[in-house]
Amino acid sequence: MFLKFLSEHPKFLRNPLYISGTSYAGIIVPKVTLELYEYEGDEHGGQPFNIQVTH
Repeated sequence: MFLKFLSEHPKFLRNPLYISGTSYAGIIVPKVTLELYEYEGDEHGGQPFNIQVTH
């Protein structure tokens, strides 16, 4: 769903992307982040995500 949204609204691709959560998200957030990090775009030259890290 997220990838579809960005394919329909590519102007948001360059915006910083912060992924966070609480409690059980410590299991889900790393998996989602890795999937987005490894995403190579579509055959039309999709752009990588601007994933940000905070401490």
